[in-house]
Amino acid sequence: MDPSSARNQTTYRALLQALSRPGCVVRLDGLEMLSPLASIRAVVDCLLDHEVGVCLLGARPAADALSAAVAATGASLVPVDRADFLVVDGSDSRGRLTAARRGSYEYPEDGATVIYSLDGAGVPSSDRFRVRLEGPGVAEAGGRVPDMRGVPVPELRALSEVNADYPLGVDAFFVGEIGVTKVKPQIDLAAPLSRILFARTAFDISMKVRLVSTANGATLWTDSAVRQGTVAAVGVDGGMPVFSIRDKNTAMDEVLRDIAFRLTWDFRPTRRRL
Repeated sequence: MDPSSARNQTTYRALLQALSRPGCVVRLDGLEMLSPLASIRAVVDCLLDHEVGVCLLGARPAADALSAAVAATGASLVPVDRADFLVVDGSDSRGRLTAARRGSYEYPEDGATVIYSLDGAGVPSSDRFRVRLEGPGVAEAGGRVPDMRGVPVPELRALSEVNADYPLGVDAFFVGEIGVTKVKPQIDLAAPLSRILFARTAFDISMKVRLVSTANGATLWTDSAVRQGTVAAVGVDGGMPVFSIRDKNTAMDEVLRDIAFRLTWDFRPTRRRL
């Protein structure tokens, strides 16, 4: 299997996982070589081809690059009401979402798929507005409350409106990138004193979490964590060379798991001697 087909297969599995668990964050792997707009390029590459119609919405400077990515798939540009896919550059369709195809009771799968490109959108957020998802794929008794900061309230209301008559409506993907610092060199400046030379390349990942009341949007609990991962290291200890290297994705997965464990510690059962 060629690299492009393998990447599309991986992306498609991630999208299926996202559809089966609405409101959950799903990671798209293997995108390092596709930047900029890596995540949205991967999604349009996977879903669009010459047999579908697409409508591109949005007016940010990145629209030219996004237009090129869409054009490369061979998909036909069509009006909103005829489009199989709507690709929104940013998080605001400027009211045009309501004209999207919603399917029929006989063929609900004819509803459009909306793909929001949030890479660098920089949309102001509302800390008071919360979205609760209920229905198929949402196992939580009280519904699922995803973090939708950065998506304008009118856009969320439009999504609610077009999906009000289940099973009619649209599928929506919000596609963006997790902020991880670039791999950067670090050198031990105390080497001349300790007679130990050590250098490495590393990256930092930071994450903030909040527990929010679904009744009034108040923040009940908050925490944050910062972790560093190492990709490669080289050094000299006592005259002997030391060298190690590892896959960056593997290192990132380990750091993300460590951060998730750290941030959920307050909610884990523990034993305490009384």
